[in-house]
Amino acid sequence: MLYTARNGTSFRYDSHDAECVQVIGPDWEGAPMLLNLEDLREFLEHLSEPQDAPTDADASAVSGD
Repeated sequence: MLYTARNGTSFRYDSHDAECVQVIGPDWEGAPMLLNLEDLREFLEHLSEPQDAPTDADASAVSGD
């Protein structure tokens, strides 16, 4: 499946590789960027959270371990 957004970014999804989507910017020259769908879902979820809420990444960045 190929989807092109209004700004020209294209997303190519192959159901045989359901973990990733290929992202191709409108002016991109070179190989498409592979984006892990689970990471994308996590990021979009993060955007919907209050901005002052700490994240797992914040906690690990300041952890003494």
